[in-house]
Amino acid sequence: MIALRVLQAFRRYPPSVLASIPFVGKPLSAIYEFVDFKGRLSDFIADPYLLWKKDEEDVEEGPLVSVIIATRNDSLTIEKAVNSILRQTYKSFELIVVDDASDDGTREILERLSATDCRLLVLSNLTHQGTGRSRNRGLRHAKGRYVTFQDGDDTSARNRIALQAAAFGTYPHAKLVLCNYVRVDGGDRSLVLNNKRTMKCIVSMMFPRREVIEKIGFFREESVSEDADYYERIKVVFGPQAEIVVFRTLYRALFRRNSAFFSASRIVEASGRRLVFERSADAVLRWQEMQIEHSRMRDGSMSPLICPESDVKQL
Repeated sequence: MIALRVLQAFRRYPPSVLASIPFVGKPLSAIYEFVDFKGRLSDFIADPYLLWKKDEEDVEEGPLVSVIIATRNDSLTIEKAVNSILRQTYKSFELIVVDDASDDGTREILERLSATDCRLLVLSNLTHQGTGRSRNRGLRHAKGRYVTFQDGDDTSARNRIALQAAAFGTYPHAKLVLCNYVRVDGGDRSLVLNNKRTMKCIVSMMFPRREVIEKIGFFREESVSEDADYYERIKVVFGPQAEIVVFRTLYRALFRRNSAFFSASRIVEASGRRLVFERSADAVLRWQEMQIEHSRMRDGSMSPLICPESDVKQL
């Protein structure tokens, strides 16, 4: 188990592991970064299957998967984000996009796309509701056996849904399936954030819809750490062994200073492909409060269910 964790850590960002080797770690890490041309070597180490196209063949049949995108003012990225789902190799899906009262033309783009593909359902909030509420609206309309998410400025690999959905067949005990992701800049170049590169993608979480919602309900009506909280509550109820990570780089998250995540952070350094940031004191405090509640959920002194009982019955 320890060896597997070390191997996975190496695949996520080799220089970090190399730097920990006594005496020779720092020069080895520096040499690696020198030969890691534009991150391509790291891309390959994190996911050698990037060069293997066999698993990108179309999957015509399978349980319905609901993909939910909550978006606000993503006119420059939403078409690419939506198309990355519409072009999935997995064909049995519905895409629900909740536009959170955008005022930059996002809604018009979504309406144009939905007119040409019946798998795309667009829901529009009349007033700004935030990410948590928007995702909850998507959940209330979802019909799939499984649910997963994406953001309006991110993209998914063509085989992401297929590989995550297949994991439920391979691991019958699974209640939560994720993949890996990299953060990229506007030129689609992978970035190193706080000395991390390829990371586990919480927003990619896929789970059995009815079973999970009946146990833990909906997202908190917040826009920072609401997805991490939902992820933790699933593990509280079903146990850490219910989580499966498809160790593939199947999600690319765009770095934007004005995104919900980074607007609650302070950029300390931004140079080339390296980014150092600090979370705001309010964001750190709120996550600590959530972690305390997760502990109470684990010991049974607090329920992990967050939603009105009537909403659960409707689903």
